[in-house]
Amino acid sequence: GSIPSEIALLSDLRDLKLSTNHLTGSIPSEIGLIPWLSELHLIDNQLTGTIPSEIGLTYLQELRLFSNQLTGTIPSEIGQLSNLQELHLSSNHLSGTIPTELGILEYLEAALDLSSNNLAGTVPMELGSMTNIKHLNLSHNELIYFPFSHGWNNLEVLDLTKNEMNQDVSVGLDGLSSVKELFLSYNYLFGTIPNSIPSLVCLEKLHLDHNSIYGTIPDDVL
Repeated sequence: GSIPSEIALLSDLRDLKLSTNHLTGSIPSEIGLIPWLSELHLIDNQLTGTIPSEIGLTYLQELRLFSNQLTGTIPSEIGQLSNLQELHLSSNHLSGTIPTELGILEYLEAALDLSSNNLAGTVPMELGSMTNIKHLNLSHNELIYFPFSHGWNNLEVLDLTKNEMNQDVSVGLDGLSSVKELFLSYNYLFGTIPNSIPSLVCLEKLHLDHNSIYGTIPDDVL
């Protein structure tokens, strides 16, 4: 079955969790009328259609829509979710570019996961304004550029695996001073392994395989 639009009548609802069912149809735009909703989990269903732009819920802290069949673009109105702490939209069929408005989400801290979609273009430098974000997963898309040197003060995990990143890997990595896990495999990265790698003092995992990197490995990396 589908999610009925009448669910908006539950005006005192705080949490709505309908994950791992057999729900079909689209996400009703009326969900955006539930004033106190703080957690919306619709994971692992067969939901189709687009993410409704009316989803601008002031108190929403967790939005988890991954593992569905959602299409269309990521609505810029998500940038109005001023209290959002987690955003999970992975494993859908979302296309277009990543909206710059996501950079407004100053409380987004735990995770931003847009992996396994059809997102293209450059990663907007505005995302670096999310100074509290710890886990950023953009893997398995068609993205071509990532602004390594813009912000990312508290970022611990960055996954860009299997995109179409076509940029010099030796530029800007020293801006990822807090990163523990850096996954850049299966892209079109070029250049040499940067001498700035040792400055990433928190780094525990580094994956650079299946790129076009050349030259020698700096002595102070080993």
